[in-house]
Amino acid sequence: MLNSQIALGSVIHTSDDAFWYCAGHWKINNIQDACPCILAYIPLEEARSNSLKVEKTLEFNGRIYVKVFGRYGQTLEIYRKVLIATRHKLIWPLHLGRSAFVKYSAIVEVRDPRSFLHVFTANLDDAEEIFSELSKILQVPLNQMGLSGSNLVINVPMWRHENDFVIYGTSTSRNAFNLIEANRDEKTFSRSALPPFHTQFKFKNMWFDPIFSPEVETRHFFDGCLLEVGESIGEVTSIISEDKDGIFFPAVYTLQNGIRLFSFRISHRGLFTKNRPVSFSSLSRIILTYPDGHKEDAYGILDDEWATPG
Repeated sequence: MLNSQIALGSVIHTSDDAFWYCAGHWKINNIQDACPCILAYIPLEEARSNSLKVEKTLEFNGRIYVKVFGRYGQTLEIYRKVLIATRHKLIWPLHLGRSAFVKYSAIVEVRDPRSFLHVFTANLDDAEEIFSELSKILQVPLNQMGLSGSNLVINVPMWRHENDFVIYGTSTSRNAFNLIEANRDEKTFSRSALPPFHTQFKFKNMWFDPIFSPEVETRHFFDGCLLEVGESIGEVTSIISEDKDGIFFPAVYTLQNGIRLFSFRISHRGLFTKNRPVSFSSLSRIILTYPDGHKEDAYGILDDEWATPG
């Protein structure tokens, strides 16, 4: 039995030779012995046999792997119908955005971001200095940081064009996010030129994309909930009244009418800020039933809905 608290940002290697990113440790709809994940890389042969776009690849272990999500990847329709549907024996039949619940029985390896950061800083001359500086600026102990993304997929210490690092701890993450925003100037952090990837910043001439995680050991508010997807809702325009949980995944925001917005789009983490207007062309209604029996009507971003932040 795998540890049920696999850390967010971990790279998961499954029996079909695919690589996934762990999307947290939340449990929903009575799903047992599974981990919420996002499919990241598949073998080149599989991509070609399904006529998928091949835009970003990694080569390691004597094979070539194709990235299948993000701005390099496939449409959500292809992602679900081709990539996820062919893995029905490995996952539970519940898809929220690009996340799927991978069964523990299908996992052959878990790569932990914190363990890898230790190896990374020990093997690259400048890495220890850079992450020590980030640790001081962001007020995050090094033992609460990890390195994920393609760095961890390759599993060899080397700088990438963009370096995904994870910050663990609810209050630590919120404080670090505020410090990143407060230090976005040319002397410390410079902002990404890509608006959808709001959390990215440049430091020491390299791009970093922070990923924020609640405490791994604590219960997630989703745990034990039943989630039902209702009807599609038309255009929604509102103002963000609360954003403190918007940096996590799923991103959770509260609108000015008191209704909560749950986004299962990775790029919505930290995108919307308090007191700013936001507009969606469409949303889904979701109904959450909590373990104590009370229900919550909310909005959900489950597909390719995009938004115009103010």
